[in-house]
Amino acid sequence: MKKNKYFLLGVYFGLILTVIYTLMTNLLVGLLMGIIAVPFFGLFMFLVFYIFKLRFEKEREKLGSKVLKDGPANHFNSIIAIGGWLFLTDDNLVYKSHSMNLKNNKFEIPLNEIKSLEKSKTFGFISNGLKIIIDDKEETFVVNEPEKWIEKIEKTIN
Repeated sequence: MKKNKYFLLGVYFGLILTVIYTLMTNLLVGLLMGIIAVPFFGLFMFLVFYIFKLRFEKEREKLGSKVLKDGPANHFNSIIAIGGWLFLTDDNLVYKSHSMNLKNNKFEIPLNEIKSLEKSKTFGFISNGLKIIIDDKEETFVVNEPEKWIEKIEKTIN
């Protein structure tokens, strides 16, 4: 995801707040809140995602030049989603949670242990899930463009 998309995410959130404030109060208050909320949340979201990306650049450097794909990901641990970053290397799928989680973890899934890959739906209707089946267990991640992750992982395995 490009940096300007992070900013746009914040702008959309600010616009939603503008509508909510307008409905709760009046048009003038809603517009004033929008003038404040749109740039504030746009900048806030840009900075948050940019800082996370910088932090995970260090992890990427540790993995070396063999990183084929990486991006933000949430790992589902039972019903809890743990935010972090997913890396695809020549041999492994590596997940590293970010420091803002209550539970921090890092683990690797050797590519030769992956039995199958599937797109899945978060909350039953959002198509942003990546389900990885390994022997008798499943690991589920929320990622941007799961079909591209599947394609890249399958290409790397074969």
